[in-house]
Parts: sequence; C-alpha cells; structure tokens
Amino acid sequence: MFKIKDRILLGTLSGASASFVARIVNRYSHSKGLTDIRYNPLAARLFLPENKIKNTPGILLGAIVNNVNTAATGVFLTYLLSATGKDNAVLKGMGTGAFLWVLVDGLISTHVFKVDIKKPLSPTKFPIITTNI
Repeated sequence: MFKIKDRILLGTLSGASASFVARIVNRYSHSKGLTDIRYNPLAARLFLPENKIKNTPGILLGAIVNNVNTAATGVFLTYLLSATGKDNAVLKGMGTGAFLWVLVDGLISTHVFKVDIKKPLSPTKFPIITTNI
C-alpha cells in the first residue's frame, strides 16, 4: 500500500471520493422521494438561472462545481488535521462537515438561492450519511 504525501492531492482525492458516494446516496434518496434536492443542480445555480440547469451544459457545470467544492473541502480538512494532529480526526471532520453543511445548505441555499424545500428532512440527508463533507 502506498502513502500519499502531498496534502493537496490527498485532500482532493478524499473529497472527490466522498462526493461520489454522496451523489449516489442523494440520487437514491431523490428517486425514492425522500428528498427533493439534487446536489449537482443546486451547485449549477451558482452560475446559471433555474431554467438552464437541467440541460447538458448545466448538468456538467453542476457536477464540476460540486466536485471542486468537495475537493476543496477535502483539502481544507487535510490541512486542518495536519495542523491540529490526527487525534479526534473523526470528530474534527464531523464538526467541520457540520459547519460547512450549515453554511452551504442552510445559509447559501435558503437565503441566497431561495431554494424552496418541500420535504422537511431534505437538508438533513447529506450530513447524516456523509459527514466528510
């Protein structure tokens, strides 16, 4: 087994891996009607109006923005653990993931994008399952 010594590469790979799993869980939750939020269209709304996020360029942009966001979060967590030590790494990751969830899903989605959530548990699906973030 090899060890990744570059923190940026390690953070990017771990963030992208977490994003892949989270999107699968999100797609499943959405298909079963447990949530009405899809992560990639939500990310595409940063740059595109609502009526353009469901076409091919909008879908690709949403995937890219979502992956960049999770990769950046992975890099941030990697540097946080490097600076503060690996003790309580799971707790540090969960705390940082919860903070970013409140920031992104709570503040940005609700107040900036005015996302209309129809199902009360929609915002809670992501952090419960994948506190990588």
